[in-house]
Amino acid sequence: GGWSFSSVFNWHSGNFGTPIYNGVDPGGIGQFSGRPDLVPGCNPNRGFSPMNSTGAWWDASCFTIPKAGTLGNAPNNVLEGPGMWVLTMNPYKDFPFGADDRFKIRFGAQIYNLLNHQLFDVGATGDILNPNGQRLTDPAYLRRGTEGYRGRQIIVMATFLF
Repeated sequence: GGWSFSSVFNWHSGNFGTPIYNGVDPGGIGQFSGRPDLVPGCNPNRGFSPMNSTGAWWDASCFTIPKAGTLGNAPNNVLEGPGMWVLTMNPYKDFPFGADDRFKIRFGAQIYNLLNHQLFDVGATGDILNPNGQRLTDPAYLRRGTEGYRGRQIIVMATFLF
């Protein structure tokens, strides 16, 4: 007995990204990468499941290489990635000691992404010329933190309270 916990549930819509092309210099400025043109009236956000290894998350046919002598007109952040949610749980137990139980040692854990839900990001947006550039199954699209991939992380701790 005597266990306590705190928890946090984070949910938000998907992150945004900008499509790119590589290997072509339509503007004639010595830059072989850039933003493509957006096809008028075409919605590139398809919304397929990111777990579908054969489907694209956005529609590359909504973009074309800019005409010779021009630069692309696709807006920044026109692509929306999948939504994300994370459940964090922090169980702990206090062990009082000393005169009048003034001091405590708290043993517990910080469990980030308790359910190990995959978190996808569109920070490394897709190359419209690459057939696999619109899939989110590539590890490049897994959301990363300073510790690497953002799967479940457990930190066990002991704290002295006085």
